[in-house]
Formats: sequence, C-alpha cells, structure tokens
Amino acid sequence: MRVPRFLSFSPIAFFRKHKRLSTSISVMLSFAIINLTWSCSYYKVNEVTSDQAEMAKQIDDFNKMGRYAIMHVDDFSWHLTKLVVNEDKQVLTGEAMEISPQHTYKKKRKSGGNRYMKWNQPMDEIHFQLIPGTVVPEFGETVEIPFSRISSISINKPDGGTTVAYALLGTVGVLAGVFLIILATKSSCPFVYVKDGNTYNFNGELYPGVLSANMERDDFLQLDIKNKELSEIEIRVTNELKEIQHTDLLELMILEEIDNTEVLLDKYGKPLTFSALETPTKVFEDGLNLNLEPGLNKDKLVYHFNSLENDYANKRHLIAEFDYNEISDQGKLYLTAKNSLWLDYLYGKFNSLFGTYYPTFQKNQQQTSLEKSQTWMDDQHIPLSIYVKNLDGWKFVDKINPVGPLAFRNLAIPIDLGDCPPGPVQVKLETGFMFWEVDYMGIDFSENLPVDIHYIQPSYAVDETGKNVTKLLKGQDGLYLTQPEIGNSVDVTFDLGDLNISGIGSVFLKNRGYYTYIRNYTNEPEFDKLKVFRDDESFTEFSRLEYQNLVDFADQEDLALSHDQ
Repeated sequence: MRVPRFLSFSPIAFFRKHKRLSTSISVMLSFAIINLTWSCSYYKVNEVTSDQAEMAKQIDDFNKMGRYAIMHVDDFSWHLTKLVVNEDKQVLTGEAMEISPQHTYKKKRKSGGNRYMKWNQPMDEIHFQLIPGTVVPEFGETVEIPFSRISSISINKPDGGTTVAYALLGTVGVLAGVFLIILATKSSCPFVYVKDGNTYNFNGELYPGVLSANMERDDFLQLDIKNKELSEIEIRVTNELKEIQHTDLLELMILEEIDNTEVLLDKYGKPLTFSALETPTKVFEDGLNLNLEPGLNKDKLVYHFNSLENDYANKRHLIAEFDYNEISDQGKLYLTAKNSLWLDYLYGKFNSLFGTYYPTFQKNQQQTSLEKSQTWMDDQHIPLSIYVKNLDGWKFVDKINPVGPLAFRNLAIPIDLGDCPPGPVQVKLETGFMFWEVDYMGIDFSENLPVDIHYIQPSYAVDETGKNVTKLLKGQDGLYLTQPEIGNSVDVTFDLGDLNISGIGSVFLKNRGYYTYIRNYTNEPEFDKLKVFRDDESFTEFSRLEYQNLVDFADQEDLALSHDQ
C-alpha cells in the first residue's frame, strides 16, 4: 500500500470532537489569514502561529490596511477600532466608536445587502454579528469580546454593500477557519462590476488563474443585467491587488431571449439551452449517500468535496444520480460552482516556499508552455473533472478550469448519453481535497435549441486618469490594456443602440488576458519541500498536511483549556 508523504487527518471529526474550540479557532485563523495579499488563485499568506508577538504584528497589519470592523448585536451597531486579538484570553479587544458617516447605510434592505451613497465610500468592511444579549458599550469605552459571543462574520464588497462572504462560525466546520480570506477591495485579480443606476454591482473575475500570455484562453463571465431595456451596458474593471494585469479583449455576447428557457455558454463559448432541468434523486460522496439539499437550490449550501471515508485517497468525488426516460441521447449538465477559498490559501502557502527565488521562478513561468502548465494542474486534480457512467464504466466528459473563489458561476457541460445503460444517469464530479464547492446540480435532456448570439465590441473605454483606451480592448490582437497598480480601473461602455433583437436573454463578457503578481518574499527558498510538488497528486496531499498543522495549533489550545478546568 502506498504510504502518503503527508499526514492523514480528519478535519470534520476534529471539530466535532472539539466543539468548544470551533469558534475560537475560526476567529484566530480568520485574523491570521485576513492580511493576505491576493492574486486570484495565488497569493502570499502568513503562517498560522501561536506566537503572541507574531499574532500582534498580524493584527497591527490588519489595522494599517484600513479594514473597517463593525459589530452588531440585536438592533445596535458600532465600530471597533484599535482592534487586537488576545489569543490567551480568547477575546477581541478594541475601542468602541460611532460608525462614521461613509460607512452608514443609505437604507436597510431585507435581502441583497445594504446600499450606500457612492462607489468610493465603504470598501473594506468586516461585520461581526454578536449573540443576542451582548452588552452594548458606550462610545470611547474599551471593549472585550469573547470569541464565544461571535456568531457570524461577513465581508461586504463595494457593490452597494452586497455581502460576498458569510459564515456561521461553529456550523461551517473546518471551512469557517479559512473562509475569511479578505474579499474587500484590495484583494483578488481583475474584478468586474456592472453599473446599475448609481451603483456598481460585483459580478466576478476575469481570466482566473491565467499567469502568462502562453496560458491565455477565452473566458466567458456571465453578467447580471437587471434592466434589459437599456440602450447601453457599462462595466468597470479594477486592479485591487499588487499585481500587473494585462487585458487583451473585452467583448459582450448577448444571447437572444427564448421563452421559458435559460441559456448558458459552455467553456468553449457554445450556447446550451435549459428548459426542463431535473435535479438529482441521489447524491453520493465516496460511497456515502448524502443529503440532497445542498444540490437542489442556489442557496450557498454547498458540497465541499471533503469526505473522510478514505484518508489515503488524494481525489474526492460526488456522484449525482438523475432519473432518465431515455428520450434523448444527449444531456446538458448545469452546475453552479466555484473554487474554494481553501484552495487559494494552499496555493499561497506553496508560493511562499520559493522565498527569495520567487522572481526567478516567476520569470521561468512566463516561458512555460500551456501544455506543461495544464498537465501539472490536471495531475494535481485542480480542475473539476466530469464523468458519466456508461456500459464500460466511467467515461471522461470534460474538465472545468478554475473559475476563482469569489463568485459562483453557472456552468454548462454537454454530455453524450448514447452508450449509457438503461435506468438512472450517473454523473461524477471529481477534484482534489476541498478544491471546489458545488451549490447546485441539474441536468436537462431536452433538445438543444438554436440561439442567436450578438457580439458587441466596446464603444468607449476610459481609465481612471480619463485616458481613452478603447482600441486596446477591441479584438484579440496582442494589444493589452495594462493595469499595473492598485486603484487602476477602466469604465467600459457597450452601445446597444444598433442591436436588432427581439429580447435580451443571457449576457456574457468574453475576455482574454493574463496577470503577473508582485511578491517580495524575504525567506530562504525551501527547495526540498518544493521538489515534492513535481509528483502527481502532491498538492492535494499538501492540503492534508496543512490541516495537520491546524490541528497541532488547536491541540495546544485544547491542552491549555483542559489544564484550566
């Protein structure tokens, strides 16, 4: 039997065993991660440490970055400034202050977040929900808040205050400890916002995971266009990170409306129509029959690919079973999915191993072929692989490349059912340990309808300095709009005045480009550790090692608590 190079660990079992530590570890790990420097799927991350001096430095960095903490209890809210984490006492401390006007909501909304007055107001808010009955302090008073009184944490983006990350601490299990990688404005690769009246709504990321010009591929980002009677569509693309972004192409693909039908694009840009979606009748994870609920609705109740049935296996899979009446030999799989924050966290740890050698590694990567890069990703099970059960066993269908961790995407995958056995259709989704999250699964056996697609090039694009950059975004020509600094942005207008169409259905932003990121590691390279990653499946094993590090950190706290009792 193959002996794994990294220790095996059952994270969910650990948190079930140590329930009282779930919230504490979640909060501590959240703050250890909160001062990351992102780059879509690759970024620097500090070590999780129990060293008080290092933790103090991390929190000091957090405060310097301007993250704005807002505490909520019952109907009261206040700002907590001078934030400090006291690891020994398991508390947050700080000074209670009135919330400043620029962080005050224009109006409260029942769903979809809170709306603010302007684009440039709140950008970096972290909201802590405290359990009912927590004492509300006076302004100016020093506050001490036990971790046990924090029931949830959320992060708001500058899209009118919409919450883009949320977790109930203690109920999310192991994911609660890492979900709080900062999602505010100084984080992640090119962000796309769609203008809606006076606000800009966050929609997703461009060309996720494309780190060199050799890796460029067409990417299709679905845009949420609420008002489809507009004469123009305006988007904003921003650099919110220490990286250099190169955008070659931005082009709208407007899919003509079909009654009672949703139209998506597959990874190749081909339209697939969905008018009779079937949800799974059964879902299995590594042989276990799972609760159907996470896959039935788009509600952010997700499958995490974190089965613990076989700690030595490096891949995780879901099998969804669908009723099939055999009226068609073609199926169209509909997934709502994204990459996990845990995958980003791991990749940041991996990058930091290069230390001072990182600039050389990055330079070499610019010359690496697409085939070599894709092969390494496939060997580490980073894509989401799709299979269908036929008469000969599991037949490979396709792989879904990374889509980023910040927003779910609706994905469409055509499946040939011609050689499937009679009875239910089984579809398998396979990836590395907790590399993806799936929120919804469905399949449509109806005939794929013809769809008219209208391609709209930018009519006007202006950057944050007022410079006209329209020609740089038209066509796949190797002429790039380069955004080298945090704060760079471009507003792009697409004129729909000449669009001859009966009705607008789905709208996609076709995009191409790549980015390189800026890292200044000062540690020595750890080449012995890096050599391990040449081997197949080493990265998903690395995931288990990082969980073991988390356990070691938590066990110290558990031992201390047991001695105190």
